Amino acid sequence: MADSKITALPELTTVAGGDLVAIVDDPSGTPTSKKITKANLVKNIAVSDLANGTDGELITWNSSGVASAVPVGTATNVLTSNGAGQAPTFQTAGGGGDIPDVLYDSTYKTGTGIDTVASSSIDTFGSWTELFSNIGTGKKVLGLFCKNGSGGASKASFEIEIGEGAVGSESTVSRISGYYAGSENWQFPLNRTVTNNVRIAVRVREGNTSGNSWKIGILVGTA
Repeated sequence: MADSKITALPELTTVAGGDLVAIVDDPSGTPTSKKITKANLVKNIAVSDLANGTDGELITWNSSGVASAVPVGTATNVLTSNGAGQAPTFQTAGGGGDIPDVLYDSTYKTGTGIDTVASSSIDTFGSWTELFSNIGTGKKVLGLFCKNGSGGASKASFEIEIGEGAVGSESTVSRISGYYAGSENWQFPLNRTVTNNVRIAVRVREGNTSGNSWKIGILVGTA
């Protein structure tokens, strides 16, 4: 084939390990044109060869699979997974005990609870029900309160999950189990840090096929 400039060659958008790259060896001494496989090229990239960044940041991949950086946290923060499809974040470490280290925030109210329905299939979660569209920053779930409706079985086991994330992408951050015998009120203490500015939702399942209606709410604390 006729000689062509590299800029005139067809573009390759994906590179396999065995693909070849043209390279000039020893350019400041005795330059020689050679070839190298993509696999050998990338395995010889040292940390010092990477572009400079911001101290304290970490490399990750965002929900679109694009390389990005985890923003810098503050002293004593811990790196926390936010579930599949979400980049990790630095968050305040849990208190490590039963006594919350934040105060109850009365601006986050759910009244006597938000209507949430269990699935009519046994041991199957119903749909996520939104409690807060944006929880704000520096928040913890201090407790969960609930009441099962009278439309279910007279006795059944149950499980409630608190989740965070956009509609259809919720990830569970806390799970509570119990057993009821009739319509009862429940309160469960928690001390669970949630991601900043995230949507909070709940869902419930039962050990029966009732499709029972529940009232569920949470108590929120602000650091």
